Amino acid sequence: MSLQPASAAGRYSGSHPALFQMIYLEITYAQKDEAKPFGVRWDPKEKLWYFPGDVLPQELERFRPTNTPKGPVDKIILDIPFSYRDVAFKAGARWDSEIKA
Repeated sequence: MSLQPASAAGRYSGSHPALFQMIYLEITYAQKDEAKPFGVRWDPKEKLWYFPGDVLPQELERFRPTNTPKGPVDKIILDIPFSYRDVAFKAGARWDSEIKA
């Protein structure tokens, strides 16, 4: 498989891994037209704008999040009433049978 520019990344089928890093940015709806010429894209799953590349252009540095997490969050334990279990499940929460939470 040959490497292609990030602009072609949207054409990959689901079986091909992404060949670029995604740098997520804090861009408001009003600012999106300023950032689009520099190659930013919308990630519908994360509902965030991102730059497809390893090095963020200087023009986009002002959109870099100030408190980027250092790593992925393993688990978030929810303390909700049992009657809200269906709402939590629909929002993506899952039962952990090991800790019964």
